[in-house]
Amino acid sequence: MQNASLNHWRDQIDKLDNELLSLLAKRMEIVQKIGRIKQSSHASILDKKRWQQVLEGIDAKAKKLKLPKKFVHELFTRIHQQALETERKDL
Repeated sequence: MQNASLNHWRDQIDKLDNELLSLLAKRMEIVQKIGRIKQSSHASILDKKRWQQVLEGIDAKAKKLKLPKKFVHELFTRIHQQALETERKDL
């Protein structure tokens, strides 16, 4: 019985992991579009003010959801770094 329960929860994690990957792929598609807009308007790839606002929002949401702030901050910082790399590739 314990293995069935463990397998059930592992299946749930696998489904969530797949959803996370799909969301990240969609996010990167949008990042590419933003990169093209920035390129055509000669805007800087990094908008420090916007990034600071994003981090503040993420920190607040992490706190509300009782997620470790450091973990969430590091995760979104890495996602943001990849987004910047993706935008630069389109230049």
